[in-house]
Amino acid sequence: MIFADASLPIAGRTGTLQNRFETAPASCAVGRVRAKTGSLRDAGAMAGIAKGTDGKERVFAVVSNGQPYDADLRGRIDSFVATTTLCM
Repeated sequence: MIFADASLPIAGRTGTLQNRFETAPASCAVGRVRAKTGSLRDAGAMAGIAKGTDGKERVFAVVSNGQPYDADLRGRIDSFVATTTLCM
């Protein structure tokens, strides 16, 4: 993750991802995801790089539009992103 190493927050550890990926099953992705988040009242997004349990890096982007950006939506985004690490 040369590009992402210094430029993106780490899931469950730093920046805007520090308090994300806290609950299972998404918690398996802590430390494996570096991403940028974005939100509006009725939209949420996350894009970045995930390191899989197989050692491969995967680029991902997820956007939800037309739903309230609340804890439920954040949790669903986190769970979706966690699947890119193959830990779920």
